[in-house]
Amino acid sequence: MPGPLIENLTPDPSAGPIGQNTAISFDVVDAAGTFTDILVLVYFPGTNLVEVPWDGAAFTPFYNAQSSIASVTDGPNSGYHFVLNRAGGWPAAPQLVVHAIDTSGNENPP
Repeated sequence: MPGPLIENLTPDPSAGPIGQNTAISFDVVDAAGTFTDILVLVYFPGTNLVEVPWDGAAFTPFYNAQSSIASVTDGPNSGYHFVLNRAGGWPAAPQLVVHAIDTSGNENPP
C-alpha cells in the first residue's frame, strides 16, 4: 500500500515566493485515511527560523487563531485539508515541509 501523499498545495511553489499574508493550503491523504502522526514545519530561508504550525495534535500559537484543519476525501484516499495562516504574516517567504506517517508505518515521500 502506498504511503501518505501531500496534494493540492496552494499557492503553487513554482509560482515564486509566497506573499506575506498569503494562506498556504494542502491535503494530507492516504488510502487507509488514518495517521499515527502528521507534523507540519515551515522554514524561512535566509533567516535561520523554523516554526511548527501543526505539532501533530494542534496548531501552535502563531497559527491557532487563523488556521484550520478539516477531513477530506480525494478519490480512494482520505485524510485532512490544512489551511495555514500565520498571525502577523510570514516574516519571510516560507517553505513548507510535511511529515506524515500512516497506521501501517508508511511515510510520505520527502
